[in-house]
Amino acid sequence: MLNIAYKKDTFASPCALVLGCFDGVHRGHGSLIRRAKDSGLPVGLMLLEGKDRDSLFTREERAFVAEKMGVDFCFWVTLDEETAHTPAELFLRRIVEKINVKLFVCGEDFRFGDGANGTPETIKGFGELACLPLLTDRGEKIASSRIKELVARGEVERANELLEVPFFVTGTVRHGRGVGHTYGFPTANIDYPQGKCKLGMGVYAVTVGAHRGIANYGGRPTFREENPVLEVYIDGFEGDLYGKKVRVEFDRKIRDIRKFASKEELKEQLERDIRTVR
Repeated sequence: MLNIAYKKDTFASPCALVLGCFDGVHRGHGSLIRRAKDSGLPVGLMLLEGKDRDSLFTREERAFVAEKMGVDFCFWVTLDEETAHTPAELFLRRIVEKINVKLFVCGEDFRFGDGANGTPETIKGFGELACLPLLTDRGEKIASSRIKELVARGEVERANELLEVPFFVTGTVRHGRGVGHTYGFPTANIDYPQGKCKLGMGVYAVTVGAHRGIANYGGRPTFREENPVLEVYIDGFEGDLYGKKVRVEFDRKIRDIRKFASKEELKEQLERDIRTVR
């Protein structure tokens, strides 16, 4: 994936540029990307960084989603003090000085520039514009904030209905305590990424590559541990994942976390959980 930095890098070929923040790509964002692709031009996706908290996806994850959506380059704009107070017209002028934009694409509610004074009408002075109406679902605007609320409640199945790709976590597998091995359920321990939106605690059905699995996100009350940890059991997987990066897609929540009287009772419950996701 080609990365273009605001005010620094250039893209000489005529292209379509999709404007927005895109901390996650939902169905409304997907409609913008598909409109840009319909132009037949190379497509760039503007991605805002610098907030570094409460994002649906990390920078690395957003680049992955952009590539999966068929975007040709990511246009990264860092939200710092100077950029936040740049007048809308100057922001656009700096873009067209570096990037050969033939078509701008945005949603009708797109606002930008100092004081959020820039509107789609402002963009018309800098090139051709495709301004799309907002998409709604069940009478509500599809928005990242709404999806984050669903994820925080553990309603990932519903969140996935609004996203272009299922909610996922990318992380490096690290060594844990190895307790899972003692009762037949070795798990991959992954640190939940900093800056990523809150995930509701619970046990989830997940997909890791070609494998199904279950993931526990939260404390481990059976072992008197309260700090939240993401532990993933990958059904049928044999191999060493330590130090390797994995992507865990969350399909649905199976149940809440609870304390078991013994490891044997926990094992019986995990066996039932696995049967539900096979």
